[in-house]
Amino acid sequence: MVHATLVVEDILQEAAVHRVLASEGIPVSIYRTIGLQGAGFIDTNVARLVRASAHGRYIVIRDLDRHHCPPELLRQMFGGSPPEGLLFVVPVREVESWIMADAPSFDDSPELLDDPKEYLVSLARNSRKRAGSLER
Repeated sequence: MVHATLVVEDILQEAAVHRVLASEGIPVSIYRTIGLQGAGFIDTNVARLVRASAHGRYIVIRDLDRHHCPPELLRQMFGGSPPEGLLFVVPVREVESWIMADAPSFDDSPELLDDPKEYLVSLARNSRKRAGSLER
């Protein structure tokens, strides 16, 4: 079992990572989560994360957002590849794309949406169902 610190932008990313690890049976134990303050927190603290990854394992989830492609983001963040103790995962475009890709009633190609989070929010906003009325 690998023990790691999880670094995420928000609670939705945190929940998605835990769900993927559990459903795929990946032997990783997350012993703490940090971040939860948006991409800016990750961007600002990347040097600290690199230094810390020399002493423990880190899984960092950073949405692609408006960057052109993951290699561009990696070059900006690390000047190339992240260090060995730091797994850097880039959902294309945003983790909301992962959620939409996992549900049959969403967009067929969520990774092509410019702003998956806004798309998901607008679907919820325009839904006729209201809080507390969700049915299974």
